[in-house]
Amino acid sequence: MSFGTVDSWILFNLTGEHVTDPTNASRTLLLDIRSLKYSDKLIEFFGLQGVKLPEIRSSSEVYGKIREGELEGVKVAGCLGDQSAALVGHRGFEKGTAKNTYGTGYFLFGPLY
Repeated sequence: MSFGTVDSWILFNLTGEHVTDPTNASRTLLLDIRSLKYSDKLIEFFGLQGVKLPEIRSSSEVYGKIREGELEGVKVAGCLGDQSAALVGHRGFEKGTAKNTYGTGYFLFGPLY
């Protein structure tokens, strides 16, 4: 059985690759945010041993090419969770900058350095 977030499902259907980025992988509650790898302890805690999780890749790289349809062959070259994308969209790259987003929750994001 495979498990992932909406982005990994979309990327799989477009490219055939079971991948995600760290911003979306963190939403599974299985990511160790220090190492940016899935945590064996959390996988065990949630009883998800043996489940195929999407490979975690950089938010900005080529994930693959669209496999069929009018856009067949077009590269899919980025993936970013919505709150993190809002931070990028408002050019929050400098240390000390932050971005609040409001919706189904309230989130405060800033650069991680």
